[in-house]
Amino acid sequence: MRASNDRSEFIKTLREAPFISYAARKVGISRSTIYRWLKDYQRFKKEVDIVLDDGRKQLTDNAEMALLNKIKKGDMRAIIFFLTHNDPRYIPKRTTYVEPIVKLKPGEICERCGQENYLSMTGEERKYDIIKGLDIFGMSKEEKERVINNIFPDLNEKNPNSPDFHEDN
Repeated sequence: MRASNDRSEFIKTLREAPFISYAARKVGISRSTIYRWLKDYQRFKKEVDIVLDDGRKQLTDNAEMALLNKIKKGDMRAIIFFLTHNDPRYIPKRTTYVEPIVKLKPGEICERCGQENYLSMTGEERKYDIIKGLDIFGMSKEEKERVINNIFPDLNEKNPNSPDFHEDN
């Protein structure tokens, strides 16, 4: 009967934090015992799998909300992280350096490799590109302006060519 109570207590603790080692340590059961139970008791294994899956989904939601809050505050590292993991245009390409044959103008796309020349973009062009990336979050005009002003303090004037900063928005 004690083992059954221990398994129930382990499941309860696992719901608080979806990490087997942590939950086992907190209830005072060795990890080897937990893994033996997972092997020997199918119902226990199914319940643990469900709790771990639900817990990881919840942690992922929490992490995404924390990332969104940092992006809204203008945290450049968070913005770069999001863009490089969610938009193929920002994923770093691993290549060896080859001296370019053709010099590209800002924003121009190479006909040979399809790479856009982001490195030579002006601050205003980078600002507009980041605004387009922020549109994913459905931010208000004021939120986008705050983020941009935090990233580009020298470019606080509105870009009249940007649809995101027209006065009628």
